[in-house]
Amino acid sequence: MSKRQGQKAVERPDDYCLCIIEREKNNLGISQEYFIQHARFLINIGHLMEETVAQASKIDETIDRHGGIEIDFQDRRYKFKVNKQIWSNAENYESFITWLTQDYFNT
Repeated sequence: MSKRQGQKAVERPDDYCLCIIEREKNNLGISQEYFIQHARFLINIGHLMEETVAQASKIDETIDRHGGIEIDFQDRRYKFKVNKQIWSNAENYESFITWLTQDYFNT
């Protein structure tokens, strides 16, 4: 996730989820069937990222505080990586659709 996506997910955790699809090395396209079978959804990504985004913000503040000397992370860009151990047991397509229709849209 980009820096901005991570920040927004934490700011509005009930409005964000993350969809992950692990692709095969030689698979150039994703069919509907492949998507349904392999997509995983983290419906609580904003809550999961709270501490990491807070730590990243502290780094940004530190970078900005040192006057003429600063740390440059690829032009100050970074992204958040969600490890497979986190998303491998996330909601599958059917569970996500059930959550979306029964919980999210009915609140």
